[in-house]
Amino acid sequence: LEGLPLTSDGERMVIRRPSREYVLLTLADGSLATIPGLLATDNAIRFGEGDRVLYVAARADGSTRIDRIELATGARTPWRTITLTDSTGVLYVGDPVVSDDEQQYAYACWRRIADLYLMENLGWAQQSAGTTVVAVSLRPQAALVW
Repeated sequence: LEGLPLTSDGERMVIRRPSREYVLLTLADGSLATIPGLLATDNAIRFGEGDRVLYVAARADGSTRIDRIELATGARTPWRTITLTDSTGVLYVGDPVVSDDEQQYAYACWRRIADLYLMENLGWAQQSAGTTVVAVSLRPQAALVW
């Protein structure tokens, strides 16, 4: 259950069933309640505004949208959209986190970048003139954007 949102009073948490459906678990009695407006494709991030809203991440079209869902009504409001300005070599964009004051967010981005070197007519090459050697250098990169 690591990483799933817990209310500020520690009494309720969001859990995901094997069907990928999210439910709200009351820890004191084990009761489960559906969360209106929350989709199986969403990733629950954290509670906010005194536990009245749930921040969720939804991926679509190469970007990640952070929405706020009102727990009482299920109303969904877009909050932020994360779009990479340079997606070169991007392997994965992690789920965002929202700060305690609900004003900022952060996310991790993993890239694999390669440098390609083209070397021609090297004196040490034992083959015919005009030999081409290609060398590739892989540089894994991880970036945390805040």
